[in-house]
Parts: sequence; C-alpha cells; structure tokens
Amino acid sequence: MSRIHFVSVLFALAFVGLPTFAQSPEQQIAALKAENNQLSEQLFKTRNDLLSVQTEVVKTRIELKNLTSEYDLAKELADVDSDYIDIVNNLQSQKEKLDTLLSLKSRLLSQRETELNEISAQIEQNEKQLEVFAVRYGIDINAVPKPTPTPSPAPSPSETANNKRTSPPTKPEKQERQQKPIYTEPIVPDEPKVVNAPTRGRFSTTKYEFGELFPTFIEITSADNQFNLGVSETEITVEQFKLFQKEARYRTESQRSGGCNIFDYETKNDRTANSDSPGYRQSDSHPIVCISMFDAIKYTKWLSKKLNRTVRLPTRSEWFTFSTPHEMAALEKENGMARNCLHANIRDHAFAGRFGDDSSEICNDSSVNAEPVKLKLPNSLGLYNLYGNVREWTMSCRDDSIKNLWVCPSVHIAGGSAYYKLDPRKETRGGPDGVGNDVGFRVVYEL
Repeated sequence: MSRIHFVSVLFALAFVGLPTFAQSPEQQIAALKAENNQLSEQLFKTRNDLLSVQTEVVKTRIELKNLTSEYDLAKELADVDSDYIDIVNNLQSQKEKLDTLLSLKSRLLSQRETELNEISAQIEQNEKQLEVFAVRYGIDINAVPKPTPTPSPAPSPSETANNKRTSPPTKPEKQERQQKPIYTEPIVPDEPKVVNAPTRGRFSTTKYEFGELFPTFIEITSADNQFNLGVSETEITVEQFKLFQKEARYRTESQRSGGCNIFDYETKNDRTANSDSPGYRQSDSHPIVCISMFDAIKYTKWLSKKLNRTVRLPTRSEWFTFSTPHEMAALEKENGMARNCLHANIRDHAFAGRFGDDSSEICNDSSVNAEPVKLKLPNSLGLYNLYGNVREWTMSCRDDSIKNLWVCPSVHIAGGSAYYKLDPRKETRGGPDGVGNDVGFRVVYEL
C-alpha cells in the first residue's frame, strides 16, 4: 500500500467517526468514581437539607396542633360568651398562616426527597456500571487509579531523551496497588475540620468533622478541666455502622443468631429480626439498633484505628454529664410537656394512636419507633437525641467490682427511647449480649 493510500484510509476512518482516542477502561472507571464522589458530596448536602426541613415540618405540626387545641377551646367558650369571638378570630388567622406555612414546608420536603432519590439512583447506576467494568475487563475497581496527567506542550528533544531514561513503574508495584483492599487509602484527614468553638456555660465545646463517612464529634471541656471528652454528635447511624461492617466483613450478633427483641406494645423476641431488619423501616440516617454491647465495642476498636484516637463507649457517669439532664428537666418545667416532642422522640400521641394507650405525653411528632437522627433540637452542648429515640449502651457494669465487661451479667443502658415517656435521668439495664430494636449507642474519645 502506498503512503498516500494509507493516509487516505486513515482520513476516511476519522471522517466516519472512528474513535481514534477512545478512553481506556481504567479512565472510564476513574471518571465514574470521580462522578460518584461528587454525587456523594451532593447527596450528603441534600440529606442535611432534608433533615433540616423535616425538623421545621415537625416543629410547625406541633405548633399547629397546640394552636388548634386553643382554637377549639376558645370556640366552645365563644358559644356562651361573645367576648371570646375576637380571640377565636385571631386564632383562626394564626391557624390559616400556619397551615399555609406547613403546606410550603411540606412541598419543599417533597422536593428534597425527590432530589435525594434521584441522586441515590444515579450513584447506584454508576456503581452497577463499575461492577460491569470489573467483570468485563478483570479490573480491581477498588484500586486507586493513577491521576490523569494535565495536558502540556510538546516536550523538547532534550526532555524526550530524559523521559526515555526514566524507568516505568515496576510490575510488582503495579500488582501491589491493585491488591490494596477498599478504604486503606487515608480517607480521614490528618487534622479534622473545626466547625466552631463556642463556650456554653461551664463547658467549652469545639465541633470536629472527620468527613461524612464518620461521626461528627463535639469536644467538651469543663471550666475546671476535670471533664475532657470528645462525644459523637448523634447516635451511630446505620450508614456509619455499615461502613465498618463492609470493611471489617463483620456480622452483628443478631445477624449471626437471627433474633432481636422487638417492641410491639409488649416486648418479644423475633427470630427473623436483626440489625438490618429491626421491625420497622429504617434509612441510612436512622440509629443502628439490634446490636449488642460487644458489637458496639467492635465498632469502637475499628474507629479508633481510622481516627487515630482512643474511641470507646462512654461510662455511665460520663453519659449523664454530657446529656445535661438538669437542663432538660428545667426546660420541661418552663415550657410544659406539650413541647417535649421538640427535644425528644418519646411515647406521645402517635404512640397512643398506634397502641390505644393513653399513658403518653401530650405532644405529637408522628413517630412511633426510632426516627432518623437530628430531627429534634440538640442540648446546650450541641448533642442530639439524648432523651429519647433509642437507649444507648455504656461501658459501665452494674456491679462495680466487675471490671471485665465480657463477664458482666448486667450493663447500664442510658437514656430512654421512643417507647418511654420523657425522663432525662432514665436508665435501664441489660445483658451485654442482649439486642433490642430500641437500643443503639454513641461513642466518645479521650482528649
């Protein structure tokens, strides 16, 4: 074939659209992973927006319910005393405004839920495509790809000569990169992100974020420097615990034995229930439940290595210090029980409506079981869900003489849950290998 004919063939192929510079499988995988990283950041932001709007909706519903009660009472009084007519009209006007506000916030909540579902669907689609690449090309998609070099001007002859003398990566090094397991890269920054450092009364607090894959911590220091502890902002969530399970290939005791104590007005053991299926629908932002104290300890040991800190369960004394029960008791006394649902997911009207039980709080947040974290107001130290939602494991044995938790027959479980009325000093007990669908945990680290 003549040189002219060969060039003509190349031109014809280019003209009909033959991709002469198609991306390699590795480049396509890197692009998909980069897209998923961006989507994950967007997912995290949208989830936070969603939770914020959910909180606003709950507050508005409670306010509207209380206002409706006042309106109904005033209307009854107006039937016998015309002096109450102005009050009825005023309350009616307030109700209409709240109804409009609730409608707007509910619509915004629906939009956020749609956005969250769309982003999640795109991430799932990308991950399926990554699996296809892994099977089709035999590539380890968990290996960290080389960064794509930035295009640069054509090298000079001397640079070209120098590049030829540079040795390429050796084969053993390439194999080592491909054999690295997932998450072994430094996904936790050397220095966590400091969000704020306010002072609250006799405690000073600093908020540290280690990234969306790990708990956010509030570092708490007392004025006398006798209390120094980093406390997870919320109970450990389903998403956070599943990351540990995925990397450590860990199965909880309820998954291995197939059983969890389920509350359905009375507590009973359900052999089909476990940490994946606790008897009610749960999302990634729900607190993880149906886990034993031993499961929780396994998580703390894994997280200690990730954060390069001594992470553990709190003691009973520590828990009742950072939960500030005296503050919640003072709030209840000042504001009344009707506002307790702003601070805690507890045994309320929703519970009474489900089980026909009138021994409940007079507020209503529409939650019967545990709900996603951070839907209630935090305490003065910035910690969420201390007074309800789920009970929390501590590392304190009820028998002080027993120091080895593995042989402790009964452990302090701090706080109440969605199945209890509000009691800031509530605590229960249980065997460390027991599991229930209203028992979770939060973690602390030593400063």
